[in-house]
Amino acid sequence: MAKSSLSADSAADSADAAFKFSRQAKAVSVVATDAAERAEVALKNTQNIADANTYYTTPEDPDGTIAGLAGTPDGKSFRVGLGPGKGSKTYVNNNGVALEISQTVGADVINFITGEKLLTAKDSNGSDYLIVDSRARLWLSGLKRSVQAMLSELSDAVFNSSSSDILNLKDDAGNDVIVVSAKGGLYLPGIKGSVQDAIKKAAASGSQGITIAGRMSVGSALYAVLPEGLFASDYQWQRDGINITGETRPFYILQASDLSKSISCKVSGITGGVRAVDASGVTIGGVAMESPGAVGTLYEGFTLSAGDDFNTLDILSPTNPLGRWITTRTYLNPPRGSDTILGTMYDADPAFTGFKDSNRGVPVAFDNMRAENSVLRLQARAATADERRHVQGNRNELAAMLSSVGAFSFFAGEMGSGECIIEWLAMFTPAETNPVGWHPSLWTQSSLPSYTYGSDEIDVVEGISQLATCNWNRWRPDGSHQSGGSLGSDKPLMDGRYRKITAVLSKSEVRIYIDDVLTDTTKTNVNTNNEPGYLLMSSHVYAGNFRGDIYDQAAWNKFTEGGTISIDWCRVWRKTGTSHIKPLVPVHPANINFGEQAVLTLPSMASLWGRDDINEFVQCVMVEENEPGGSHTTPYNTLPPFVRYDSQTRQITVSPGYEKAGRLNVVVYGYLTDGSSSEPARTYVNIGPHIPDALAIGENASFDLYAACDCGVLVTDGIRCTKFISVSGLPAGMIYNPLSGLLMSSGVTPGIYPVTLQCINSVGQQATKTINITVGD
Repeated sequence: MAKSSLSADSAADSADAAFKFSRQAKAVSVVATDAAERAEVALKNTQNIADANTYYTTPEDPDGTIAGLAGTPDGKSFRVGLGPGKGSKTYVNNNGVALEISQTVGADVINFITGEKLLTAKDSNGSDYLIVDSRARLWLSGLKRSVQAMLSELSDAVFNSSSSDILNLKDDAGNDVIVVSAKGGLYLPGIKGSVQDAIKKAAASGSQGITIAGRMSVGSALYAVLPEGLFASDYQWQRDGINITGETRPFYILQASDLSKSISCKVSGITGGVRAVDASGVTIGGVAMESPGAVGTLYEGFTLSAGDDFNTLDILSPTNPLGRWITTRTYLNPPRGSDTILGTMYDADPAFTGFKDSNRGVPVAFDNMRAENSVLRLQARAATADERRHVQGNRNELAAMLSSVGAFSFFAGEMGSGECIIEWLAMFTPAETNPVGWHPSLWTQSSLPSYTYGSDEIDVVEGISQLATCNWNRWRPDGSHQSGGSLGSDKPLMDGRYRKITAVLSKSEVRIYIDDVLTDTTKTNVNTNNEPGYLLMSSHVYAGNFRGDIYDQAAWNKFTEGGTISIDWCRVWRKTGTSHIKPLVPVHPANINFGEQAVLTLPSMASLWGRDDINEFVQCVMVEENEPGGSHTTPYNTLPPFVRYDSQTRQITVSPGYEKAGRLNVVVYGYLTDGSSSEPARTYVNIGPHIPDALAIGENASFDLYAACDCGVLVTDGIRCTKFISVSGLPAGMIYNPLSGLLMSSGVTPGIYPVTLQCINSVGQQATKTINITVGD
């Protein structure tokens, strides 16, 4: 999440930072981006209406609809030009009434630019005062960085607004929330003067990059955040430059009297180490792939096999079907928001378009999972009211999790010849600001399948808000818990410092190291199933009592930044002399129409893996509820019921027993049992749109046709909605609005009407069907 800079005072080791805000500023950017996207969709949809005639406003016909209605048959559409640079509107002649269905915004208001800029807004002189770039960042006149990079949160009051504002947004009580003055100055709650002036003033005083984060609401925490690798011994919070007695912690709970004040924090006694940022992509943690471990270290006798330094966030998504890291809505099968012990949280990622595509093909832009400065951030925090609209159930927190089951796996073999090393360079936020119930973990599961069916689980770190525990678990073939135990001592890792966390795994023991120092040795077989294992990294919320850490929703609403795991890199080492098995040729995906069968044929074992002595395992990995085989309540072991694999013909058959459209994700492992590591072959099946056979609507009602035409996750290009629906043959009084996705009926005579629907998903698959629409009770 973007943070705001704080100004430094004259002392070399002290910083004085004024509070600034960002998350709602980001929301403003998202709204602006959404407006731009809607404008573009409206433009495209309008241009695709073949029967649209264009009319213009005149003094006698100020909105152009008189001429438009006169020249347009009932049920047909027409366009009205609003004048040079003013844009246009499109109407439908609905029984002599002009019903507006879309509008394109003109250059005088918004200059929409494809490519690097999503949206620009110009003042009366033609100068840009607002830009939204292709990454949804908001730029304002006079600033050299985006607003997200500089602000931190909004409050309920705005200072110094102008009487001739370009933009003035108010809350429900009539208070100014966002103001853009005639000169392009942005005024936000809690900041005296414009944002541009405040940031320039802070920069001029010599910013040290210290930030304050949090939400401007009474009872919530503000955080004094130092750059990574730095630590402070002393904090002093101030109100209008005067010390607040007793407030000497890294956080401050906002009081009602603070809303009209300047809140700052002096931070002194700054010390700390340095985290080396490696953005080259050539090495992971300074070590090149396939390099031998250094002599005299715990890596001696091992070879680096796999890992990630998180220069980018390469996740499976609607637009990235082979993304290395697989996200889910929580662990276990089905991968959904748990209704029990994880019932207050929901896993989110930046590509997620919301539960069952609640955001209509547009990523919600959840920021609690992100890669920044070559670091992976997995954050659990209180969700905003808007974010809660896009998750399943009644959730209070967002959470995040990634697994490497689609990227790579290790194999814990015999001690002396087949052990392996897994490790992370990771940092956990400090215990004193972590809400109780935070459950951060660095852990593993058996890969075949990627759920807890006959699985060995190793929790190298299974954290609570205050410390890190470690343990192991075994799961029976039916997914029930079989046994478990401790892997050693509790560790005080929740202190905001990067540490290397290493585990050496074998069928005889587990050894855990912190910064290359051995802390624990436990005699246990971590691979009773004799199969590969994969890495998981989760920042979850445990809604119960785990090791005395009892969940408290009020704590999450107070400490709104929650808890974050920062992971610089992760690595897997194999014993030197063993192999790293990975696919040598692709397994081609398939596109099928809904209701059809797909057959994927794997290349020969020698062609796929380069050898014939390989063990293979074919599975589907469920990611979303709204995908083929996806379910909120019904799990599957390895393959959903409509998928089968024939090892003799090497064919994966997807039969027409599925009920949902979208993408089916296939992961094929080839592995050895001698300690060799592996990477799976990846492929997928795209199942085309599913149009309902019939639908019903009231005489004066609306029907959500967007939701009824199922495309699964194939609805977006990663920025905007690319699911397209068209309707023809509608009766008089009924129209389809492509912007809202609603079919609208106004005074339609009850009866049954045949209409033709066409639906196209984001990868170009299309379906056309003539169905009956029943109007009336």
